[in-house]
Amino acid sequence: MATAVKRPGTLAARDISGHYDDFAWAYRLYWGDHIHHGLFTAADMTPQQAQEGMLRYCALRADVRTGMNVADVGCGHGGTARFLASEYSCSVLGLTISGEQLKIARKLSTSLEGPGSARFELGNAEFFAFPPASFDLIWNMES
Repeated sequence: MATAVKRPGTLAARDISGHYDDFAWAYRLYWGDHIHHGLFTAADMTPQQAQEGMLRYCALRADVRTGMNVADVGCGHGGTARFLASEYSCSVLGLTISGEQLKIARKLSTSLEGPGSARFELGNAEFFAFPPASFDLIWNMES
């Protein structure tokens, strides 16, 4: 008989955390490093190119600038955090509610290159103790 894993927070937060813990492998298999849709602007684009195109489009709309401090709330496997750190030299805090996604994000970020940085924490954004006025931008995509 399997025992239930105790997860902190509200019932909804535990359900969400459990879902992403249980299916982190599937999301990574089918969606890759970015757990979000892509912006297909050409017929021959790969899903990864479209996902990065979506990030570039959103970064432009959000006026992301070099060296910003960004909180990526709902960071998934950390693809967006790594992208913002590498492409824009941002310092990024990735926050996820899933322990499994946290492990993947940290593992994939060990070889991050460039002047930007990405670190990842486990927590529910509704209750996370963000330091006051510590971010130039709060990024949240499809979560």
